[in-house]
Amino acid sequence: MQKPRILFVLNEESYNFGRLKTKDGIKALWELKNFGRVHIEKTKYSGHATQIVKENLDRGFDIVISAGGDGTLNEVVNGLYGSSIPLGIIPLGITNVFALELGIPMNPLKAVRTITKGLTKEVDLGDANGRLFTMMVGAGLDGYVIHNLSHEFKKKYGAPSHIIEGIKSYRTYTPRPIKIHADGRDLGTGYEVIIANTSSYGGRFKISPVASVDDGYLDVVVFRNSGILKDTRYFFSVIINRHLYLEDVNIYRAKEIHLEGSGVYYHLDSEKGGTLPLTVKVREKAVRVYVEKE
Repeated sequence: MQKPRILFVLNEESYNFGRLKTKDGIKALWELKNFGRVHIEKTKYSGHATQIVKENLDRGFDIVISAGGDGTLNEVVNGLYGSSIPLGIIPLGITNVFALELGIPMNPLKAVRTITKGLTKEVDLGDANGRLFTMMVGAGLDGYVIHNLSHEFKKKYGAPSHIIEGIKSYRTYTPRPIKIHADGRDLGTGYEVIIANTSSYGGRFKISPVASVDDGYLDVVVFRNSGILKDTRYFFSVIINRHLYLEDVNIYRAKEIHLEGSGVYYHLDSEKGGTLPLTVKVREKAVRVYVEKE
């Protein structure tokens, strides 16, 4: 039986790239090379992973592997979308939210064995003005924070970098209202809107506990108010997963969402996006991902 051809997209700048240099990491690469014919492509700049995948789609690869963080994964799926090639994930980022959501092990050896076992799951993606995302879009304060967060700062401080930058950015942040429409419904205005494909947000916080990557919907979490007291209450409520009990936080499910707001920044999968307006759609069963169990 011929071994599968594997396109291995590696981001050596990932926060936990060192996992591949451990005993389990070395064994993981050894097992993967015994399993298939591995072609390694290393990313060199932002957007390079998308380019690598697109350039190799017609070259006979049977599997594409994203070895990096959620940002690398975002770029890989933007290149892979529309193809029937299954996707493997070796989590090397800070939080690896999408891998956590799917139960993919953080240990590289176990992650490789998840791929070689061969079980896949069809998952949805989001489409934001034509750019795909795996986890979420955030518009408002967190979009502004990500806009200000440099790659170097994130790599230096890891997970706390978002909180540190959030505190710094809040001093210059001007709240702006966001108009929300979803599946033809007027949902009013909010000052922070999260459109989630996954239940997890920023790690293990459950921004929308009922969100699922294979239900054909996106969850829209709306924080209605702003100001230091409201924002502080929202922040700590999210940390303890109690925000949905607040009267000024609402959640909806939709297939298409439109956001409008002057000078409002947004992010996709914790990577810089741009400013509103933004139209977000669900892309059902958009990619097959190797998983531990269905």
